[in-house]
Amino acid sequence: MSTMETLADILHSLGISEYLGSFIAAGFLTWTDLLDITEAELESLDVKRGHRRKLQRRIATERGLPKGTPLVPSPPVADV
Repeated sequence: MSTMETLADILHSLGISEYLGSFIAAGFLTWTDLLDITEAELESLDVKRGHRRKLQRRIATERGLPKGTPLVPSPPVADV
């Protein structure tokens, strides 16, 4: 990310700029703020599942995770 790229720019580039107001209202004012958002927080902000994945992939890329890395940990498998 370039230092001049704003949260609005990133959301626009992902095609999900409609969430900008919701993120700001929830206290996520910058891209750096949004890097630590949780799945539960995204869900509570009514971010659609596909849009959550786009955002999570961008966050993973920002953090340097390889492209094939799962974005969300798998739920634990119950013992049978």
